[in-house]
Amino acid sequence: MPLTGTAVRGQTNIAIEATSGEQPVLAATAVAATISAGITQPSGGSVGSRLRIILFGWTAGGTITINGTGLPASTEVATVPAPTPQQLQSPQLATFEYESVNLYTAITNFQCSAPLVTGGGVLVVKQCQGGGEAMSGRQVQYP
Repeated sequence: MPLTGTAVRGQTNIAIEATSGEQPVLAATAVAATISAGITQPSGGSVGSRLRIILFGWTAGGTITINGTGLPASTEVATVPAPTPQQLQSPQLATFEYESVNLYTAITNFQCSAPLVTGGGVLVVKQCQGGGEAMSGRQVQYP
């Protein structure tokens, strides 16, 4: 039985960034219980931006909480595992990375749990353009 192509209508939403690539929200900052100084607000427009958290040189597990204005929620908690023995041997190269589930239009602060503060480390936060794709139109159903 030969294969035949079938045309399907669709729609794709595309977001154009004013500046391409990730943009800094928080420059390299020593881990502290509450970090609110030095935050550059995300520029993702009304949709908001995802945040990429990068942690360097940490020595214990804990949590990082993002507080701000976001969708679908304004608070998000990232669980940071304890570093492996290999990561402890090379803290300059070892990183923990987390991308937020929420899209943020404003950031109030970042809160780090006590084990992270005691263990030290450096936190960097960048914004990623929020967006998605949507498909609509007639769908072909096969028997």
